[in-house]
Amino acid sequence: MCDLQPDLEIRLPAAPTALADVRRAVRRVAAHGHVDHDHTEVAALLASEASSNVIRHTQSPVIDLTVGCLGDHLLVRVADDDPTPITRPALPPEGTSGRGLLIIDRLAGRWGVDLRTHGKEVWLETAIHQGGPTD
Repeated sequence: MCDLQPDLEIRLPAAPTALADVRRAVRRVAAHGHVDHDHTEVAALLASEASSNVIRHTQSPVIDLTVGCLGDHLLVRVADDDPTPITRPALPPEGTSGRGLLIIDRLAGRWGVDLRTHGKEVWLETAIHQGGPTD
């Protein structure tokens, strides 16, 4: 169970240099919450992908990151100040980018987008069990 209260909230510049801080923040909360390594790394990847989308696809100057614990998994919220809705572009097979939402969709236990007064927030929860065969 998580022993970090309240959630960690940070505001970062919407710049590529912020992505390392995003991953570090997720790992910090996970360490306090005794979240296992696999869930921690998945959550760090997903937070980084959501934050990267803010950097690449919005006009927002900042990323508002909130990370909290839910039992043995993590809740991550990435918000921006751009009211433009999120869209999923058609991806050419040979493309080398544009797969952030696909990664989030595949690896998050649950995720969604909430509109805010000035912008939007992508929220996601790590899955309790990450794929693999079941017997």
